[in-house]
Amino acid sequence: NAFKEAEHLNGLKLSEWTGTIQLDLGNYKKISFEAQYHNCVVQLKYPDGACQYVVVDKGSSYTLPDENEKYEDILWEGFSKGETIVVTEDREILAANARLKETQVEQPKGEKLSEDEIAKIIEEVEKADAGAVIQIDMKKATVVPKEILEAIQGKPVDIVLNLDGYGWSIGGDEVFASELMDIDLEVKIGADAVPSQLVASIAGGKPTTQLSLTHNGNFGFRADLILNLGSMNSGGVGNLYYYDSDGKLKFMNAGQIGEDGTTSLSFSHASDYVVVIDNLQQEDKREEDSEDNSQTSGSGTDGSQNDGSQANDQTSKTVPDSEKEKNSGNNHAGRETISIRKNETSLTGDSAKTETGGKDSGERKSPKTGDK
Repeated sequence: NAFKEAEHLNGLKLSEWTGTIQLDLGNYKKISFEAQYHNCVVQLKYPDGACQYVVVDKGSSYTLPDENEKYEDILWEGFSKGETIVVTEDREILAANARLKETQVEQPKGEKLSEDEIAKIIEEVEKADAGAVIQIDMKKATVVPKEILEAIQGKPVDIVLNLDGYGWSIGGDEVFASELMDIDLEVKIGADAVPSQLVASIAGGKPTTQLSLTHNGNFGFRADLILNLGSMNSGGVGNLYYYDSDGKLKFMNAGQIGEDGTTSLSFSHASDYVVVIDNLQQEDKREEDSEDNSQTSGSGTDGSQNDGSQANDQTSKTVPDSEKEKNSGNNHAGRETISIRKNETSLTGDSAKTETGGKDSGERKSPKTGDK
């Protein structure tokens, strides 16, 4: 069966399988099983997106590497260089900064600004007053040159890179890497790299948009993505989730959605992301409509009682997310399935659509079990 066929990361010692009922509709049950181990896995995610999985005994010490065959001077988020940690549970640790070895320098493939355009922007930065915001028309280019990043580093100046349908805002005081490089800031909006079933599990029926960044790994600076989520979502909130190497969605930050549908979300690392839209105004409106309809069905304008039959077309009912999830499985009555948590290597697509749910676009493959 699936339990016996599951493959485990070399060195892991299986303790037991635990199961969680995700959906229970009488004859139909959806159960997720997860392998538990006696020891732990430390997942190291490098700037290029590559992952290293290290098996460590629970409660033992582990020294974070400060170099590998590709990088040197590696600094891990939340830790000092070469720090030794005590591992008591599975950990995912991201590289905050690293320097490519001289033989490993990579150049982004995206379109770049001309040398003359770069020189003019640097001149404008050098002449700018404190607090200035410099607008840069990237035209068809998506790569921000390291020369511009070096020019603003440490200065009280912001640059706004205006690309096709979105933009990036970078503050000079947010450029922290000691070794800067050209960075491709292309964003594919409406991608489908994150499995739709996983997206639906955190969206709860709310609209979502997937983002896939072309660059792999850390930027070496913090940047705010300026993105339009649609004026119909004005007054709401865009919640940013990072699709990590363990196949989970991790909340990062949130941005208020303006009247024109624009929001701003912070990034320092390129990967695949999901934006879940909480449209607070529409939710408040549905609640108001529900209250108004409840009052209308209670009494008529002449003071007589009304059974609500005349207002059927206007009645609004807010269905809790938990009920929506239950109802979505009704067409599977009489079936019983078992699913084991999986992960997959993401592929980038660009559909430029806002998702509200749909058929799963792929399975996740667990870095521990390696099963499909």
